Amino acid sequence: MARVRLQVSLTILLLATIGVVKGQNHNAAQVCNDKALRAINDGNYSTAVLLLKDAIRLDPNYSVGYYNLGTAYFLSGEYENARTALEKAVELRPSYSEALNQLGVVYTQTGQYEKAVNAFEKSIAERPTNANAFYNLGCVLIRKKAFEPAIIALKRSIELNPDNVEARVNLGFAYSSSKRYGEAIVQMQAAARLSPRDTEIQFFLGKLYLQTQNTRSAFAQYEILKTLDVSVARKLYQGITDGRVVFASN
Repeated sequence: MARVRLQVSLTILLLATIGVVKGQNHNAAQVCNDKALRAINDGNYSTAVLLLKDAIRLDPNYSVGYYNLGTAYFLSGEYENARTALEKAVELRPSYSEALNQLGVVYTQTGQYEKAVNAFEKSIAERPTNANAFYNLGCVLIRKKAFEPAIIALKRSIELNPDNVEARVNLGFAYSSSKRYGEAIVQMQAAARLSPRDTEIQFFLGKLYLQTQNTRSAFAQYEILKTLDVSVARKLYQGITDGRVVFASN
């Protein structure tokens, strides 16, 4: 079960308004940017795009404006426009780790995996504590079925952000795909503790127990699943009674 949900740096957006004052136009651009951030957080992406276009018109070298414009476009599903804006942000500021990470997300979303890997690696080189970039790098490597380097990236992401449920889920999947089932179980147990009502996680953990012939623990997962989703619980129970692993479809 790979849940490759790429992480967009929305938290960074709230910090991205801090910059060097460069004059009246830049100040006006920053006001537009601040309004756009509020629109993005409210889900009003079209409004944010208009405000950020105004910000860039006022200050054509405003890398933060291009970064947030790319994010607004990405969140509204306009991936080509997102790519153009984010590439401009990186052109203006080559060391912009958040923009490189975001650009990697766009490349991943559009199937350009090699470009995505390159962007995430550059983002990490610029800011080695960028947990999102490590997580996203792990995700794209999973899509490329490069499980061992994915494991390295996801482990580092978890070191930087131990409460990232999705990083633990995907690390568990990468371990499982490498037939390292014991390590996969450890990560899925941690994910289940962080998100105990996540049916998908509880089911995958039950499947891992079956894979390792730990029927007692698999049955305990069945009992948990009965309180969350009876139909999913039945699927796991069928695997237990048949004495088989119910992986396959994932």
